[in-house]
Amino acid sequence: MTTEEFDRRNKADWAAAIHRAFGDTPPRSAKWTGRENIVAVLRPFMAPNLNHTMLPVGGGLDMDAASLSTEDDCLDFHPGERLRDRCRPSMLSFEYFPESEWNSFFLLECQQLAASGVYEDIERNYEELVEVEPGHFIDRSHHDTGVLTHDENGDEVPLPRTSLLVSRYLSGKFLIVAKRSIWNRVHSTYDGRHNGMTSEQIRAQIQEAIDHSRSQQEA
Repeated sequence: MTTEEFDRRNKADWAAAIHRAFGDTPPRSAKWTGRENIVAVLRPFMAPNLNHTMLPVGGGLDMDAASLSTEDDCLDFHPGERLRDRCRPSMLSFEYFPESEWNSFFLLECQQLAASGVYEDIERNYEELVEVEPGHFIDRSHHDTGVLTHDENGDEVPLPRTSLLVSRYLSGKFLIVAKRSIWNRVHSTYDGRHNGMTSEQIRAQIQEAIDHSRSQQEA
């Protein structure tokens, strides 16, 4: 698939997801609370090569799914089969551009999530851990070695196949956009600037970019 073909397909798929979620008349702006509601709204937008999700600390990942976490009040994004990005959601905002549907976006604001206690110090606003079983965390170095512990003979005991590598975000905001959106195609947005912005401020910046692009095309 060429870049042009992917561009057209992603824009069409994002618009289709919007109309699956909201019908023929999507709201200009909307907000939801409650993790069950938030997961239900996000579900149509979680698929390989559909979204790009900007992380609170900068950078971003494609999310294949979103689900209720085994941790109380938490939500899990799935960037891979045994990978989870976890947060404690507070409110999900949606901003819709009818003239440019592929630039419509979600902003997920998160409440404070207590650190696991595995590490004495956490330098950034998240911690990477191995979740051996629900609620049982160990240092992420076990993921690198694949070893859980050693038995009485000193032999390695491998991590269970059900273990997960979890990034627990202790606060912050996730910005969910289409992969071919203006926001995702500007490299400088990877600095995590959305984390200090409201959905209205993000909307204003995107609207300005849409208007600028239109004026250039008409010139």
